[in-house]
Amino acid sequence: MCCAINATGNTISPFYIFPRVNFKNFMLTGAPNGSDGSSHISGWMTGDNFLKFLDHFIKHTKCSSSQKVLLIMDNHDSHISVGSLEKATQNGIVMLTLPPHCSHRMQPLDVSVFYPFKNAYNTACNSWMLSHPGKTISIYDIASISSDAFQISFTPRNITNGFLKTGIYPFNPNIFSESDFLCSAVTDRPLDMPNNVEKPGGGTGGSCASAAVDGDGITSADAGGATPDGASGVAPAGDVADVGATPDGASGVALSGGSADPGGATPAGGDGTDTLDDKKNEHDGDYTRPGPSAVTPQDIRPYPKAPPQKTTRGGRKRATSRILTDSPVKNQLIKELKERTERKSDPARKLTFRGQQSKKRLKKRSQTPDDTEDSDSSLNICESNSDDSYHIESDSEDETFDSTPTHVSNGDFVLVAFRTKSTTIHYVAKISEITGNEYEVSYLRRIRQTSLFIFPTIRDISCVMKNDIVGKLPQTTKNKRDRKG
Repeated sequence: MCCAINATGNTISPFYIFPRVNFKNFMLTGAPNGSDGSSHISGWMTGDNFLKFLDHFIKHTKCSSSQKVLLIMDNHDSHISVGSLEKATQNGIVMLTLPPHCSHRMQPLDVSVFYPFKNAYNTACNSWMLSHPGKTISIYDIASISSDAFQISFTPRNITNGFLKTGIYPFNPNIFSESDFLCSAVTDRPLDMPNNVEKPGGGTGGSCASAAVDGDGITSADAGGATPDGASGVAPAGDVADVGATPDGASGVALSGGSADPGGATPAGGDGTDTLDDKKNEHDGDYTRPGPSAVTPQDIRPYPKAPPQKTTRGGRKRATSRILTDSPVKNQLIKELKERTERKSDPARKLTFRGQQSKKRLKKRSQTPDDTEDSDSSLNICESNSDDSYHIESDSEDETFDSTPTHVSNGDFVLVAFRTKSTTIHYVAKISEITGNEYEVSYLRRIRQTSLFIFPTIRDISCVMKNDIVGKLPQTTKNKRDRKG
């Protein structure tokens, strides 16, 4: 069911999508007044069904080029098509998409409407089953059952609260606090910054919240004014800025990674390390060692972090919040959609794709044996009571298949034809005995997708006539199997 609401608390009639191949009007029996519907075999929203929903939306909102309407929705693929963008532009619909993975907090329907609707729908289903004992709910009862739940949940109070909690109307950019983003800290990854942006404390690729890059590329910051010696007011990484000195001269704020004296001086040694004189004074009792930095539980056991995302070729393009009907964005989307459609309809691409799939299947099914004489991998593929396996292939370009054999003898490999009503099947066999026009042959079995033939475990021997032998095979390569023990 697809619904649309506005900030004043109103809603349009629902649009149903039934899991059927064809849609019938009697499926809407008992639905709220003005409802419409469509069908798809999966029951999910598709590009064609979204076009029908836009017609339903335009019919109830009376939008036009002079009376534009802002339509806020998610980035589902069914909402982005050439037809929907063209229809929205022609009828004054400004389509704005939400940031990815934020609809549970920024979509008013998800925040305050759909949850009470599901509860009311479950209650209506229980009431229907009590009123119809021994019957099951069919697809033709869905519209009438959901009608009562729709009236109970889609109230002006629930709708306006959804817009209020998401900060859409009244507009509140500070509706979400820092604690609302804690759940995403596990997968929070650094942004890709330009190489010319200087990191705090040196290096490139990072940024500081209090720093700004001037037009000439010089990093500057205002942290209460410059220090007397002309240094920047932002403390470098690993140090702690002077936030307020305590009576004993120590810094008022202690962070892991280092500390700073209000005067900027470091202990003896200059680099913050103990010298031999310091250690001597420490043993003599004349030296007071600086206190350790504050240790937080996060330092002992850091919060879990997800590994970096794997970079793959192609894949789904990262979605962002954007105005789909804006001219540059719209033209770019239409161009990408047309290119995608052309690639899918390209017959050469289909043949290539099928060829690649066939190669993958062949590679998976076939097991190419080793051609050396000491190899026994071919016999591992198919059980045989013989130590011999044969490659039926020509070693030279001049040696070809003899399709009209005039003379065959014992031990030759031949091709025997078995003719049926509709087709002819050929088998590879080895001649073991010749009596007049009758030939006693022993059939071989071919290992699938290879040129290797072996005798089966139980020999398949039969007699054939001379005219059934349709060809003499070229010289074969014989492999020996080594038996150990």
